Amino acid sequence: LFPYNFGISALWMSKYFFRRIIKKPLNDEELEYRTIAAIGIVAWDAASKEDQEEMKKRELWLPGKLEEWEEYQEFQQMSKTQQKHYLRWKKREDSKSKKVD
Repeated sequence: LFPYNFGISALWMSKYFFRRIIKKPLNDEELEYRTIAAIGIVAWDAASKEDQEEMKKRELWLPGKLEEWEEYQEFQQMSKTQQKHYLRWKKREDSKSKKVD
């Protein structure tokens, strides 16, 4: 069992690195792999098919986009009142940072 799994993994990784070297776009399997690596298998399994497709489109393996997605997920967990407070706070912080610049 180990040699088979190792062989399959080695073949997949070599295919992946070869495609990166020749700069081909990521295929669906590679998008899924990189997204799962970024967000974790539990979050991936808990998401619906539509949410999984959205996660792949958002390119969550990029650090800035992952942070935005995590912030969005936390925002969705808040009550409506907390969401309003958060949006006001965010607006004030943005205006303060623009004044400093």
